[in-house]
Amino acid sequence: MCQDSNGYYLKQIKRKDGIMGKEYYLARIDIYIGDSDSQNTVIVQGVTFFEPVLLYSNKTAVIGDVVLLKNAGDFFVTKVLLAAFYIGILSLAGLLFLTVYADKRDYQELVLVVPDGTGLPILDLKEVNKLCTEELSITYDINKRVTAESANSERAVTLIGTNLSYADVMGLKLTAGSFWTEEAWSMASRYVVLNEPAAFQMFGSSSIIGNTVKFDGEVWLVTGVVKDGYKKKVMAYVPASAISGHPEALMVKTSGGNAAVLNSLNILDVYEGNCRAVDVEAVAGLFGQLFITAVDLVIVLAAIIFILSSDMAGCFALMLSIGLVCNEIGERIPFWNNSGGQLKFKS
Repeated sequence: MCQDSNGYYLKQIKRKDGIMGKEYYLARIDIYIGDSDSQNTVIVQGVTFFEPVLLYSNKTAVIGDVVLLKNAGDFFVTKVLLAAFYIGILSLAGLLFLTVYADKRDYQELVLVVPDGTGLPILDLKEVNKLCTEELSITYDINKRVTAESANSERAVTLIGTNLSYADVMGLKLTAGSFWTEEAWSMASRYVVLNEPAAFQMFGSSSIIGNTVKFDGEVWLVTGVVKDGYKKKVMAYVPASAISGHPEALMVKTSGGNAAVLNSLNILDVYEGNCRAVDVEAVAGLFGQLFITAVDLVIVLAAIIFILSSDMAGCFALMLSIGLVCNEIGERIPFWNNSGGQLKFKS
């Protein structure tokens, strides 16, 4: 560590193209120090792991001098190995991410039925319920934004009108109480199941069975609380018979395949001419493969930039590229919402 009238600094070892090939020279890097004793000094700002500095020399060396390094490989050849290390670790991290958020088990036996250009026919929701069996579960949602009023607060809530199959097909897990019953659906009862964020934001607890909440001024009875995958989004699940509107898509859980699904839905005036069935597991797998490929390509490209450029600029490019890819994955996977909410493809 050196000091002059401008403060403390270190002699950084940098590399450039010279007449005889690669040359190493000394450059100044200003630092800020903290606590120190007779043997150690804390450097609080100015130098990073990626900036090799001169510690020992066999003669006096000043800023700008060209120097000969005995251990150049420790700093500059290792850069390639470091980039390879990043690629390996981040590729594994990407695969782990996709495993957690796009596990194919989440999509097994699911078929999404969407309108083929003309819009989904207006469905008789009672007939939809009648079609549901142990081998064939059909669900849907009618999505609304309402104002919820409770004893503690007033806030905007996403209201999901649906049927009893929704919890099974979409993977909702009860943490308190119960889902409303088939009888409640038939009678259009104002019963509601809240997700955990809604329960805690509106009541401060999940032990709220029997409490009431107002949606746009109408009183609803809380029958249960579910874990639906949302950490912050406030959701409320109610019988579709108790609200207005029509579903825009159907989600079907079956082992029968796309053709069997459409055949089963013919009684609802849903057929191959006006709707199409999408194998969700297959599409999820395709999206996962595409994103893994994109992640690998961007990381390799960033690593090349990292190797060829100066230390800090290359490191910044690498980290920025990785950050952008991870953000894109976070936005796109899963590509449809299997933890509550709308049964629609994300844009």
